[in-house]
Amino acid sequence: MSKIDPCRLRRDFTVLDRENPPIYLDNACMTLKPKQVVDAMTTYYDEYPVCEGRSAHAMAMRLEQDMLASRRAIKDYIKANHVNEIVFTRNTSESISIVSYGIDWKPGDIVLVSDKEHNSNFVPWFRLKEWGVKVIVVPSGDDGRFSVDNWAKAIKESKPRLISFYHTSNLDGETSRVAEVCKLGKEAGALVCLDAAQGAAHVPLNVQEIGCDFMAISIHKMCGPTGMGALYGKLEELRKLKPLTTGGGTVFSVTYDEVKLLDPPRKFEAGLQNYAGIVGVKPAIDYIESIGLSNIHEHEIELNQHLQNLLEGIPQIKILGPKDAKDRGGITSMTVEGYNVHDLAMILDDRVGIMLRAGFHCVHGWFNSRGIDGTLRVSTYLYNTKEEMEIFASAIKEIIAEE
Repeated sequence: MSKIDPCRLRRDFTVLDRENPPIYLDNACMTLKPKQVVDAMTTYYDEYPVCEGRSAHAMAMRLEQDMLASRRAIKDYIKANHVNEIVFTRNTSESISIVSYGIDWKPGDIVLVSDKEHNSNFVPWFRLKEWGVKVIVVPSGDDGRFSVDNWAKAIKESKPRLISFYHTSNLDGETSRVAEVCKLGKEAGALVCLDAAQGAAHVPLNVQEIGCDFMAISIHKMCGPTGMGALYGKLEELRKLKPLTTGGGTVFSVTYDEVKLLDPPRKFEAGLQNYAGIVGVKPAIDYIESIGLSNIHEHEIELNQHLQNLLEGIPQIKILGPKDAKDRGGITSMTVEGYNVHDLAMILDDRVGIMLRAGFHCVHGWFNSRGIDGTLRVSTYLYNTKEEMEIFASAIKEIIAEE
């Protein structure tokens, strides 16, 4: 039985705390923001809307302290060793692009990725082909699930410079066997990069136990501000990377003949930053930690199982991914035979205010390789209810019955 009372939590979200609120089931894309986060950002704009790292007046120093608090909050959240291992970014796409651009690649270097990666964790590596880097896609197992055996074989045969894979798939909610594959990669001398965009808001992450060199997260998927992400990197590895963007705020010294960059994380954070967003990071982390990640995960599984039970027996519906709801977390991705999923999404929105995502979910390679024209994806979070699952299931059944 879930320990979360979503009805109480919904009062923290202005968009849900009203008559006839939307049924928001697009949390894998972006979660809603609680009032605590919005209030912190508003306070920044109202009381100290300045830049940081350039001036020494009182408002700038206040901002500096709040930025440090947010950086420290991420560091503690993922159990990093040092606050300077946390780089503020816009999203997971930028975080992984910093890593892919920053390494001193050599022609013939090999990168391994899975066949179920979000474009954020495929395209940045694919573009390295221009530099002579080979990108190899490691297939899922025959059951469609993440295969440690296939990864072990690929690592042994290809001797990669780097491996990069998802923590939790945004396509079907499956969580990979992260620590096992990280260990295989490190034993082979490879760098390890982890896309944890879908995992960070749902389960505890400990980079010491995982053993990765880099990890990317999106704060906007964990009740945080829009356009906020973070890159974790071991300090010694961050020091080796060349920055993706340079300019103001990244340099220690400049002459007409030489540029000396600051140490991480500053050398990666060029120009004026999204200060309001950064200020909103700590209250977002505080909020979900106050509820408890284990409680959030348990609540999502309960909703997922309830939805699966409601959809059983509808022959047109096929749920992708693991058969057991507990292995799909907060995601239920489905095809509906005879229906265009985009049309279904629009009908659900128009009729009953259900807001979810339809399509390829930025996992184009997987869909195109299998000739599947997208799925309808329900993704839940801490404020969703069993009643919403029932409304969704009833609406889908009604649409199918009309044919």
